[in-house]
Amino acid sequence: MIVMGKVFTEELKEKMKLEDDKWRSMGSWHLADLSVAIESTPSPCTVSPEVVWRVASTMATRSSQRILDKRPIPHCHVREDDQPRKKSRPDDLRESNAAYARYLDTVTIYVGDEQIPFVLHLGILRERCPKLLEVLGQDASIRGNDAFELPAEEERTFRMFQVWLYTGELIEPTADVLGKSEEEFEAQKRDVTRLVVGDSKEAESSVKWLDEDLIDLYLLGRRFKLDTLCNNIINELWAEHNLMQCTTSLPAIKKAFAKSQHLSQFLIHEADYRLSTDKLNIPDKVTEYPLEYVAGILRQILERQQASRHGWSDMSVVDNYWQRVCRYHNNCMRGTVLGCEEHWIESWQQRKLNRSRKQALYTRLSDVGTVVVGPEQVPFTVHIRLVSAFSEFFRGAFEGRFEEGRTGRVVLEDDSPAEFAMMLHWLYTGDVHVPSKDDYDFLDALEPHVGDSEAEDGSSCVYPPNPDHLRGRFQDSLVGLYILADKRGVQRLKNDILTQICDQKSRGWPLLVSSLERISMACDNLPDQDPLRAWLEQEASRHWSRSMNLSRSDMQKLPPDFLANVMHNMLQRH
Repeated sequence: MIVMGKVFTEELKEKMKLEDDKWRSMGSWHLADLSVAIESTPSPCTVSPEVVWRVASTMATRSSQRILDKRPIPHCHVREDDQPRKKSRPDDLRESNAAYARYLDTVTIYVGDEQIPFVLHLGILRERCPKLLEVLGQDASIRGNDAFELPAEEERTFRMFQVWLYTGELIEPTADVLGKSEEEFEAQKRDVTRLVVGDSKEAESSVKWLDEDLIDLYLLGRRFKLDTLCNNIINELWAEHNLMQCTTSLPAIKKAFAKSQHLSQFLIHEADYRLSTDKLNIPDKVTEYPLEYVAGILRQILERQQASRHGWSDMSVVDNYWQRVCRYHNNCMRGTVLGCEEHWIESWQQRKLNRSRKQALYTRLSDVGTVVVGPEQVPFTVHIRLVSAFSEFFRGAFEGRFEEGRTGRVVLEDDSPAEFAMMLHWLYTGDVHVPSKDDYDFLDALEPHVGDSEAEDGSSCVYPPNPDHLRGRFQDSLVGLYILADKRGVQRLKNDILTQICDQKSRGWPLLVSSLERISMACDNLPDQDPLRAWLEQEASRHWSRSMNLSRSDMQKLPPDFLANVMHNMLQRH
């Protein structure tokens, strides 16, 4: 056995240096940016766990920081007035309201005269576009693998709708998706007829959308009663045209006035505002425009002049109505305008996140395969190009010459269905989702052996969880999801989870090392030099203290190499 005085030699200290600024930096924990590898500590067979525990206990007393939660796993607090309730398990997982339940089954919709197939998840449609299911048939009668036709819809518009359906955002298509070169696409956006052209050429180059594409998508949203989509399109038109100081293009105006009057007031107010503020660009002729459009603009100008003569200043200032874009939204009442604007501003600030990744969905939502997960054999339907783009494992499985490649079916018996559902949600949305109660009910139903408890009468029940319990459970889920991402080669997900962990720490969440089971799970399933293991070692060395009341038996449950690294990190600061 090696005595501790010889274990922590100066040579070992040099090998295992970790800079303090790395701990504070979120990006430094990412896989691609981890520049200093964590060197291996003495072999577990050369260092006694008891010796490691004694030194760790001594070092911990020097720390002045207290751990936020000393319990291994946060538990429910049950008040006297709380009654145990029967645990809910949906009879049909596909009817669950959970975000993770979206990706079980798909339907195929053949669009346009050319019958272009679109494969959509049934759970996504039920959640975000129930009207479309009504158009296709009675929702209750629709099951996975059903096929339908929408010959009246245009393939180009429906593809934009598909991307919105999965992301919840307006993601502009790139030139190659539309079958054009970059030069052709830019020329098409630039060389259009507008009532007011504007004079900001620099802003013009940053515009992403063709106006007629947005109008087509708006009309589809009206047909399927998608108020959120329609309102997002109003915001997009308003923002882009304010940037360019122009009005909507002539082709888009013709489409709007020919098929829907709902946009008319917005388009008329837009023209009135631009004409009143851009005197240099008043057009010489307007004969090409719809009569209702021109008449509406004239009516607005006359009403403003009349209001000015009578001293009705509120009506005479165009800004008073044009600058409040949410007034043009569907189902937006006067009292909700300010709240609507705050929500839109927040979403507008986030719209550029993962933009290129979301644009790639235009080419990745085609062929589908099945992934059967866990001993319960839960089948998930996935878009093959999407999962293959982020995982070498799935790319090899679906595109290889073995049985999985021929059948489009991959079986993962040793993986957790709950964690796989979380990974799928990240693949489609780019978001490490914080589960709701519905989500956890769904995840428990995927793995019925998890989370069961017996009441005194022998019935299965659970107690209402408190926020600390849900936070602790989500942290357990994050570690499990990270292990799955490492196992299946989804490196970008690992980075996003590390970012989430850093963010949680800054917002005062319980420490990851508050659970010894969580530490053991990470150490048992991750490589020695993995960034998450390094994070746990640093967190323990900085925050473990005497207040944890860790017993000798508790410490002996942890891997000796983990404890050795924790002690080394403590020594570096003393």
